[in-house]
Amino acid sequence: MAAKGAFSISGNITGLPGGSIAIGPLGITINPAVSGSSLQSKDLASGDNTITVPTGAVAMIFVPPSANTQTITLKGNAGDTGVPLSKTLPQAIMLGASPVVILNAGNTVAGCELAFA
Repeated sequence: MAAKGAFSISGNITGLPGGSIAIGPLGITINPAVSGSSLQSKDLASGDNTITVPTGAVAMIFVPPSANTQTITLKGNAGDTGVPLSKTLPQAIMLGASPVVILNAGNTVAGCELAFA
């Protein structure tokens, strides 16, 4: 049986000059048609780590180890400067068509978890 599930993001920003802003809920349903492994455990090596994105995936949740101290940068290609990610907090990343995902680690980061939807 294929895995089923969903994740959603919602929030509320208060204290703004105009009052508050509600965000979401933004929801993604896990697509059982995503080919390949939709859940992966991965140890990042120092430098660029190319992540294989399963066909049909529209989102990736990246969870670094809670005690990680190394930098992790999300890149679109090897020459990209990238965007720094949290060292210890989960990231929800929406993917475009034919995504290439590179996670650059400052040093080895063991025990990362990835989920694709």
